Amino acid sequence: MLRFVVRRLLQAVPVMLVIVTVAFFLQRFVPGGPFTTEKRLPPEVQRNLDAYYHLDDSLGKQYADYLRDLCPKRFYPHRLLADANHDGRADFDLKSAFGIDLRPSFRSSRTVNEIIAAELPVSLTLGALALGLALLLGLTAGALAALRHNRWPDHLGSALALTGICVPTFVLGPLLVLVFAVYLRWLNASGWQEARDAVLPALVLGFAYAAPVARLARGGLIEVLNQDFIRTARAKGASEARVVLRHALRGGLLPVVAWLGPATAGILTGSFVIEKIFQIPGLGREFVTSVGNRDYTLVLGTVVVYAAFIIVCNLLADIAQAWMNPKLTLE
Repeated sequence: MLRFVVRRLLQAVPVMLVIVTVAFFLQRFVPGGPFTTEKRLPPEVQRNLDAYYHLDDSLGKQYADYLRDLCPKRFYPHRLLADANHDGRADFDLKSAFGIDLRPSFRSSRTVNEIIAAELPVSLTLGALALGLALLLGLTAGALAALRHNRWPDHLGSALALTGICVPTFVLGPLLVLVFAVYLRWLNASGWQEARDAVLPALVLGFAYAAPVARLARGGLIEVLNQDFIRTARAKGASEARVVLRHALRGGLLPVVAWLGPATAGILTGSFVIEKIFQIPGLGREFVTSVGNRDYTLVLGTVVVYAAFIIVCNLLADIAQAWMNPKLTLE
């Protein structure tokens, strides 16, 4: 197990290098820059800004300097969570924990480290709520559909799952806002101040992920329930609940676990669309804004965070699959 984890982490280094390289050069080839406005800046002001942010250096030197700042210089994971801020929320301190400097933001008075430290916990909170909701709804619907195969619970669950897959979040979100925030006035349409502010965005994001979970759980459980060892367990007189929970569930959820690797990274770091619709001050909304502002350092910083989450979540998914299926070996 330890060799597998170490090997996967070593393999992640060139993957991260490719991601950072592609993101770095692609955004530099996009027309415009971080200080491009409708009214052209005076040449002296433009030169001073370029000198302050080292944009007057050659592209190769800028790339090498960014990689140097991105490389971890220390390893103190216990410092990753800084002391609670004035809101009572702990911030993520990448610089103190690993010595990673993501540079100052071009369009903000804060550094990229400070922006990520302030916005990432919001996205993680929203993602955790949505993930729990997605697993609760998806696994329940998938299990009922598999146990009542070709009956009305199966047809109903499949219809709801297809609806969740087909209806995009930018359509479902405004519809729920119209019903629950505008007409009924039960919930708030935007913001992140009260507990009920998280209900609508978590519901929309969770329903979007619950649909594929239900489909995968249904297919996996149907396949396992038709195997010989399930028939043997039933022939021995095991109850249906024991057959499902003890024998079928572990193997039937393997497709869900495999899919949850990259999906968990996406849902925990938040949804760009959801955070934009509900005006949630998360990292996804900052990423969308930074792309429009050509904020090079903030775009790269969020790309690095998202890529790291995907790599870690895929690693955890592989470990979980090996634990659930003894036939799999971690090599």
